[in-house]
Amino acid sequence: MANEILIIGVGSAGVIAADKMDLPNSKKLFIDRDSYILKDAKSEGNKIKIVCKDRDKCPSLHCGCFDNLDFCKKVAEEYEEEIRECIKNAFLEE
Repeated sequence: MANEILIIGVGSAGVIAADKMDLPNSKKLFIDRDSYILKDAKSEGNKIKIVCKDRDKCPSLHCGCFDNLDFCKKVAEEYEEEIRECIKNAFLEE
């Protein structure tokens, strides 16, 4: 039977919350830029680490998404296809 539920945790709080959920017939997808949070997730699931490939062009002093949302949105959009494939694959028969 294919999975019926995909739990997606985005950002540190989302990853932690998704990691704690236990639903039958489900898979998990964790997305964050913090490798420590992803590593600490004990549940099985796909993990996507968002890496800023344009760090040297970042207009923010600390490379945070709070100072320039448009810039960081473009960085996250680079992972759209990878995320899309993980979502599709979660619902395929094993």
